[in-house]
Amino acid sequence: MSLYSNICFYGGGAWGQALAISLASIGYSSTIIVSDKNREQEINNHISKRFPEIRLSQLIKASAKNREGLGQSDLIFITTESKRVIKSIKEIVSFNNKANIKIFKKFFINWILYFL
Repeated sequence: MSLYSNICFYGGGAWGQALAISLASIGYSSTIIVSDKNREQEINNHISKRFPEIRLSQLIKASAKNREGLGQSDLIFITTESKRVIKSIKEIVSFNNKANIKIFKKFFINWILYFL
């Protein structure tokens, strides 16, 4: 299907969730790295407060423990707030220095398909 089998979104807000939802709709699984246990539990229970009308796919998983998603990922999209990007890159590299990292901010969702 793709060169990438372990896709991760670093940031579980609207952009991270929207991209994970889009990928799931075409059969890709992904992990969303979130900053708190409440959001992790919501997403893992297939609930999105960002998109309440959508039941999240079982292909979408969340983790508040950064190592779980980052260490195994071969493609990581940074979808967090702009002020957290540098810190995010440093954290990602400390767990995984082989992944393909993309910073994703306010582009069209179809753009992600370019990398798959």
